Amino acid sequence: MNKVRRISDLFLPLAVLFCVYSAGCSDCTEKTQFTFNWPVPSKATVEMKADDGRDVFHTKFTISTTEGINADELLITISEFQFLRLGDADLDDPAVLAEMAPLMAMTAAIPPMVISKEGKFVRFHEWERMIDGLEDFFHQMDPTMDEEVIEHIVSMMKNPATLEQMQAASAQDWSLWVGSWVNAQLCRGESRQFTVATEMPWGGETDASAELTYLPEDSNNPDTHRLQFKRVSSGPKMREALIESMKKLIPPDQLNEDKIAEMQASIGDCYLSFEATVTTDPSTLMPSTISSSKIIKISNPKDRTGGEQQIDNREYTFTWE
Repeated sequence: MNKVRRISDLFLPLAVLFCVYSAGCSDCTEKTQFTFNWPVPSKATVEMKADDGRDVFHTKFTISTTEGINADELLITISEFQFLRLGDADLDDPAVLAEMAPLMAMTAAIPPMVISKEGKFVRFHEWERMIDGLEDFFHQMDPTMDEEVIEHIVSMMKNPATLEQMQAASAQDWSLWVGSWVNAQLCRGESRQFTVATEMPWGGETDASAELTYLPEDSNNPDTHRLQFKRVSSGPKMREALIESMKKLIPPDQLNEDKIAEMQASIGDCYLSFEATVTTDPSTLMPSTISSSKIIKISNPKDRTGGEQQIDNREYTFTWE
C-alpha cells in the first residue's frame, strides 16, 4: 500500500540539519541565550500531523528523557507509537493492519538518541539493532524490491563511515525540536544569517543559506520563546551532491558509465527549502508546538511537466507531564 510506504519516510528521514552559527549581530543589548535544560527524568506525549500534499498522516508517541550511560549524556527514547490516521485508510481493517505490521515493528525498534547535556545530538544507542531488522522490513514493505539492492543498502549502513552519516541524518527530529537553535544568542526580533553544511546520508556535500530569527513576543503567550529557522539549498553543488548520494545506493556491479549518464541526464535543477517555527519554554527549551514545511523540487530535463516536487508539512504538539 503506497500510503504505508510513504509514511515510512517519516521515520527514516534522509535530510540533515546541521547549523553552524556565524558571527555578526545587531546592536541590541539584551540577548537571550537558548540553553538546553530539559528536566531529567521528563516525559511528553507528542502528536504529529504530516501532510505530503496527497494525504494526511496523524501519529502519537511518547518521548522520555533519562540519564545516559555516560555521566555527560542523556537518553531520549521514543516509544508507544500509534497511528491515528493514515490518509483515507481504515485503520480498523485487518488487511490494513497486516500491511502496517512491518512499519509498526520498525517504529518499535527505533533506538534511543544519545544527547549531550548541552542539547547536541551525539549518536543513537544500539543503532545496529535497528539495522539488523531492515532486511525484513524492506522485504515486507516491497516484496518486489531487488534482493541485491537490499543486501547492498544493509551492508552499506553497517559500514562505519556510512553509519556515522546515517546516524546524523536520522537525527532530523532532534535538529527540528532543539538542535537547530540550542546555544544561539539573539535579541527579540533579531535574525542571524549563517551557512548550513549539509552532508547527504550516502555521500555528497552541499551548502545552504539559512536564517534563524528570534520572533517578537506573542501577546497571547508572553512566557514563551518563538524561533523561526529557514534554509534553502539549490544550484549545481546540490545537484552533484544528490547524484553522488544516489550512486551510493546502487550495487557496485550494477553501477556503470551508462547508468551514471542516465542518472545525470534525468536530474536537472534541484531545490530544497525548509522552514520551521517553534514555541518553547524559555527556561528549559522544552518545545510546546512546532510547525515545519519542506519542499523538494527536482526537475527532469526529459520531462515537459517540469519534474517532481515533494512536500512535507508537519505540526507537532508536545504535552509534558
